[in-house]
Amino acid sequence: MSTHDETETNNPDLTFARLRVLAFFLVFGLAVVIGQVVRYQVIEAGYLRQEAIAQRTWTEEIPATRGAILDAQGHPLALDVYQWEIAASPPLVTDRRETAETLAGLLGLPAEEIYVKLNADRKWVPLADHVEQSVGEAVQALDAPGIICTPKPLRVYPEGDLFAHLLGIVNDMRIGFYGVEGFYHQTLQGRAGHRTVEKYPIGSEIPLPPVEEEPPQPGANLILTVDRNIQHIAYEELRRALETYGAESGSVVIMDPRSGAILASVSLPAYDPNAFAEADMQLLQDPVVSSMWEPGSI
Repeated sequence: MSTHDETETNNPDLTFARLRVLAFFLVFGLAVVIGQVVRYQVIEAGYLRQEAIAQRTWTEEIPATRGAILDAQGHPLALDVYQWEIAASPPLVTDRRETAETLAGLLGLPAEEIYVKLNADRKWVPLADHVEQSVGEAVQALDAPGIICTPKPLRVYPEGDLFAHLLGIVNDMRIGFYGVEGFYHQTLQGRAGHRTVEKYPIGSEIPLPPVEEEPPQPGANLILTVDRNIQHIAYEELRRALETYGAESGSVVIMDPRSGAILASVSLPAYDPNAFAEADMQLLQDPVVSSMWEPGSI
């Protein structure tokens, strides 16, 4: 047996063959390593770089300010104001008790109520909506991990139901319906922008310039020919007439005979466009332009 082992040991051809096999596997392994290095460092470098950026960046839409609607004297009849929505991602909140107490002081909510929401087994929970702009900006300035602050434009109508039928409404999707809001929607809506920022793994924004930012383009303002004072007079006179004669509804249109410009257009009953969701859907249409009238009744 020992003679056989000595023969294998002293056989140079066998030893060389083994070395060749070993060298082959070493070269093959090295080639695989080099190939992977070339793949990740050269061929797929751009793709992997973009993937890494995508994992640590966040793109958010910046809503465009909808154009204002003004009367002939420049009084605002419809305009945007900004309110904030405050939410949280509980898994990303680091100190829930301290965060709850800080937010309670700013939002005017019970700290325990916020603390319970921050401990919810959910990825996202709402904390407060319709928050005033100054308060929303103060919460955002905290840069608290896991707290999400989103400004939301809100369409408001300072004159209430005075111009309801003439102006129309804007729904929650920021789409205009009926009246001026619907007819001139493309002119008023503007174009939303976007902002891409880098964030820490815990979710808070890294205080660096945005990776990419495109500012929104606000919509155009519209100046109407109607006059707020004349509209108010027409509204009150129509209201008195309906009460006097017991009529269910009525409309008044006042026109400048020289130019054809509409100075006032009122229909009753009306609705408050600031709370149109609570109104009878039939009231949303303007009877002046949507109802059929017999020539003799005008």
